[in-house]
Amino acid sequence: MTNNDANISFLLEEKDEDNEFYKINNIDDMMNELLFTNNTNNSTNSDLLYYVEKNVFSGEDETYYNEKYTIKDLMKICCYYGIDKNIKASKCRKQDIVATIVFYEGQSENADIVKQRHNMWAYMTELLTDPKMRMYLLF
Repeated sequence: MTNNDANISFLLEEKDEDNEFYKINNIDDMMNELLFTNNTNNSTNSDLLYYVEKNVFSGEDETYYNEKYTIKDLMKICCYYGIDKNIKASKCRKQDIVATIVFYEGQSENADIVKQRHNMWAYMTELLTDPKMRMYLLF
């Protein structure tokens, strides 16, 4: 026989109509404030664009890499990580390359180099959007 001394607790809250109205108004106010800040700050932060775009696919890294990158771009990522020789030797398809990159980036010991690559790719995206600096990049 087992003796369970576990306590169960819960909170029962009655739905308040005024409280719901306040939440909707608060959300509308926050959305208006966000739109106002975006309109007044017309210069987009392209260095953050990479992170925002990546976060849209958060948890779906394979989908992100499949949709946003060509095989050539994926090979650049592999080259940065130093795993391109393994990919070339086994003649992988795009899906295999993506799976390899996602696996590599998921390893905790690779967190620093992954973070560094994300920063560098964001800087490259920023430079590629500048018409004057674009001509100096060979990426």
